[in-house]
Amino acid sequence: MLSAAAAERNKDPILSVLRDIVNTERPLQALEISSGTGQHVIHFAQALRNITWLPSEYDRQSLASIEAYRAHYQLHNVKPAIHLDASQPHQYWGGIQPESLDLVLNINMIHISPLSCTEVRLLNYFSIMCP
Repeated sequence: MLSAAAAERNKDPILSVLRDIVNTERPLQALEISSGTGQHVIHFAQALRNITWLPSEYDRQSLASIEAYRAHYQLHNVKPAIHLDASQPHQYWGGIQPESLDLVLNINMIHISPLSCTEVRLLNYFSIMCP
């Protein structure tokens, strides 16, 4: 399991915002784009048990870390991580249907990824979610 100091520092403040904006009384489906080490998704899944989380990552080493966290914590509301290239349109994201998601979360990707990831994600995906 990889560990990032920034993820440890910001997981509680981000969780606080999520609690303020997310309905905690009904089952929800969430996609985390660029899940990194897996620390965030596990932390959020422990606190927000009504949300089923789908972690995703482009980097293979990070995918292995996410799976190590899943194996360690055994949370039923965290699905196996998927390989996701955010520079590609959502049609290439492993069959994820935008209308099946209640929440799309992305933390710490834009500043380290090519501009194409941000452009594709914002223009193609969110235009479908928020017409």
